[in-house]
Amino acid sequence: MNGFYEAPNTIIQMLFTAQQLLYTMTPTQRASCEYPMDDPGRLDWDFIPKPDRTGIPLWQLDRHQRVLAHTLVKSGLSMRGYTQALEIMAMENVLRELEVGRMGVVAGDLRHPDAYFLSFFGRPGFEDTWAWRFLGHHLSLSYTVIGQRWLSVTPCNMGAQPAEMGTISPLRADEDLGPQLAGRRLAGFRGRLRGRRGGGGSRGRSGARGPGR
Repeated sequence: MNGFYEAPNTIIQMLFTAQQLLYTMTPTQRASCEYPMDDPGRLDWDFIPKPDRTGIPLWQLDRHQRVLAHTLVKSGLSMRGYTQALEIMAMENVLRELEVGRMGVVAGDLRHPDAYFLSFFGRPGFEDTWAWRFLGHHLSLSYTVIGQRWLSVTPCNMGAQPAEMGTISPLRADEDLGPQLAGRRLAGFRGRLRGRRGGGGSRGRSGARGPGR
């Protein structure tokens, strides 16, 4: 299946964590984050600040529920990816202080590390197709599970604003990787170019140094 991967261990962890989290929620909480699989909102994803975002925000979860929510987020990421997500969320504190002079107290409502929303689509179960996502400013994580066998991890986006401040730099490793990859590709291109220009002569010289010469 294009775009899907077999990931039974990850899927079972997602299933159990999602079920535990939903079990701890009040009816009001569940009503704010549970949707049918064919809900049009499942296709409405982005990572910009929005006042009308759907799902249940972290600030409406108690301490135990937040732990389960973070465990669910971690289940879909590597440890490096999870720490990047935490730094992206923490950067909202920095962004709020940078903007408070211009926006006033409104900045506290718009920029908040708990303004990340969790949603479930379908019924998390062993035989069912279901999905969940975690959305907020510069962080968009979406997962779809089919028959507890196939996992889709798209769309998935991470960003940062500001890119770096103090000791927080969520995407520095990825940004540093870009020039490295570009340099490798350039070196490979130059090597192929040299081979095309002098390939025949090089092979002749190599042969002249063979045994008996």
